[in-house]
This record gives sequence, structure tokens and C-alpha cells, in this order.
Amino acid sequence: MKNRIIPIFMHKAHKLLTLIMRGCKVGLSMKTIISKLKELRTSRGLTGEEVARHLGKSGNHVISRIESGETNLSLETFEKLCKIYNVSPASLFGESKSFSKKKGFFDRVSYRAEEKEIAEELKARLLPVLKDLRKLGTLQEKLGRKPFNHKEILKFELDNSLPLKSQKSIAKELASALREKLGIDEDDELDIVDLISNKLNIPILGIDLGDSLWGFYSKDVYDFPLIVFNENNRFEGRKRFTLAHELGHYILHNERSELDFDGADKTDSEYVVDAFAQELLVPTSYLRRYYDEIGLSLVKEIKPFHVAMLASKFKVSFLMMSYTLKDMGKISWDDYKALKEYCFERLDIEASEIGYATPDYVVKVKPLSNRIKELSFEAKAKGVIGIDELSKLTNMSTQELLKVM
Repeated sequence: MKNRIIPIFMHKAHKLLTLIMRGCKVGLSMKTIISKLKELRTSRGLTGEEVARHLGKSGNHVISRIESGETNLSLETFEKLCKIYNVSPASLFGESKSFSKKKGFFDRVSYRAEEKEIAEELKARLLPVLKDLRKLGTLQEKLGRKPFNHKEILKFELDNSLPLKSQKSIAKELASALREKLGIDEDDELDIVDLISNKLNIPILGIDLGDSLWGFYSKDVYDFPLIVFNENNRFEGRKRFTLAHELGHYILHNERSELDFDGADKTDSEYVVDAFAQELLVPTSYLRRYYDEIGLSLVKEIKPFHVAMLASKFKVSFLMMSYTLKDMGKISWDDYKALKEYCFERLDIEASEIGYATPDYVVKVKPLSNRIKELSFEAKAKGVIGIDELSKLTNMSTQELLKVM
């Protein structure tokens, strides 16, 4: 058995590791596997002690002994390490091409049964957009502006088995970490479109998604991401929240997404990215400080005009601010339900009376075609692409280009 050569594509990852342990020749050695694991750990910026803690052990020696070959790597530990480093076991054996098909834009989005009809209609409308997404993604790569690597702040895959409260707490920490990484202070006004499009290099598409769909995020087969939101939503604050929410999916659930529906029964993952969006747009510590500064901590009962004042300050919807105050313990669950009812039944009528207005933060997003043109001309100016490629990307003839260049 030891002398038998076993083709690598014939076995699943765990079988391959078992065969390596038995001394079979499978095209890879245990030393190579351990070297890859060490490379993954260092690329994630993790210490041996941090990894050991996630394995339920203590001390740096546990990982150092595995990486030096002093301690045998068990199948169980191997699988746990793969989960910590957020990689598939198969990828360490070069199996990804043999065993899995690269997921496309719509393959990554999960649908509930009642969403199927909407999803099929959406596919038909978005298919032409994917060509533009590929053009844009290619241009960004050539200009050295790849989309933000979510693993820069998400060093460990979020454990879905944790209590929802813990997952939401982690999501808020990640939102704070993103602000800090980008140098955005908690009291700085956040331009969510600029943050996503320019600082993180993630394209945004605004289209009419009907009356019930807020938005969603996904990636195409080339791993180029796209955040889609409903540009015809009449609540500008809700648009900002949708963009922050979908960014949360990009950070926390990079390989999958769910359609964000109005009134749909939420999954835990939706509540988790809600917490991310909430903290990104309305940093808890700043809201607490501002709440006290304007004297709301002395008010016995929070009224709609109080909520409207805070919503306008942080440029979020009335409903989101109501939920945030409930989440912070500033109002009770019953108070929140009353404010929610007010939002849907009376807010439109009394908006001006309570000082609730949103025109100062209308969400404006350039069409993908405009963004492609901008980057194409920049790429040509920097010598990254030639005139012929510029012509294809902009759908302009050489003669037309020469006139405007």
C-alpha cells in the first residue's frame, strides 16, 4: 500500500490527509500541508497563541509544535484549522478545480421559496449588468484598485453556532474596526457611497427593485463584487442603511448573500449584518455622548420629534433610529413598537411638523457605465491600456476618442 501512487483528484480532502498520514504517495507530503497552514496563519496576521485559543487550547507551543513537525497533525485539528483560516480543506490539496465549480453571481445568493419568481425576473434584468461588472473589475485590477479584502478585519470566520447576541456584538466590533482602518472617526459624517465605491472599491448599482426588495450583494465568477440597492425606495435613510447592510454581507458573509426583503422573516445572519450597518452609520459611543449632550437623558418620554432630530443628525431613517434607541436601552420594546406604528401611519403627514427631512442626504450613485468610462480614460492616461482597448471599454470609435482626448 505504501508504494501505491494515488491520483490526487480521486479523493476528498479528509481522505487525502488520512492517506498522507499512512505514508501513501498522493502527490503532496505532510510537510507541504503544514507549510501551507503556516502560510495561511501568517497571511491572516494571527499568532500561534490566538489560533491555539480558537482550538480550545492555550499557549503558543501548541501551534509551533505542529508547524515544526514535533506534534502530529490530526485530521480533527486539520479541519478546525481550515475553518479558522476560512479555507476549504480541498484548496490545500489543489482540488478546487477538480471538485468544485466556481460560483457565479446568482449562485451565491440564497432564496427562500416565495422569492423564486422575483429572483428569476431579477436575473433577466441583471444579466446585461454583469458584463459591465467584469469590465469594471478588470479595470480596477489594472489600476491596482482591487476591492477591499474583507479578511483584513475579519480574521476568523464568524461562528454561526454562537448566540445571536454574541454574533451581533462581533459585527459591531468589525464595523468599528473598519472605521478605524479607514481613518474615519466616530463623529465624522459618513458618506456611505464614497466609502463603498472609492475607499473600498466595491461597485454599487441602483435600480428599481419593486416595492418589497431593498437590495443584495453578490460576486461574479471572477470574484468581482457588486452591491445592488433599490434606488426607487422613497426613504433616503433606508437607502443608506441598505448600502451599509449589504457591505456587512460583504465583510461577514463574503461567499453568500440573501435578498433583503421588506417585512420578510429575518434569518440570524440578517440580524447580524443589521448590527454591522447600525454601528457603521451610528457609532454607539458617539450616539450615547450626543444623546447626553443635547439633554435627552433627562427626558422622561422619548417623542417622535426626538427620534426625528437624532435621525436627521445621523442621516438614517426614523425607524432605524427608533430601533437603535431600543437596542441601546434608551426606550422599551413597547415604546419602539409605538414609534414603528407612528412611522408607518403618521410620519409622512407630520414629517415637517416634527422636523424630519432627508433631502440633504439623497443617495446618488453613478451608473456603472459612467464609472467604466472614468477609469478607462484614467487607465489610458497611465499607459495601462491602449487606444483599441479604450475603444472597446467605452463603446466609442477611435475617431471619437481622439476628439475628446
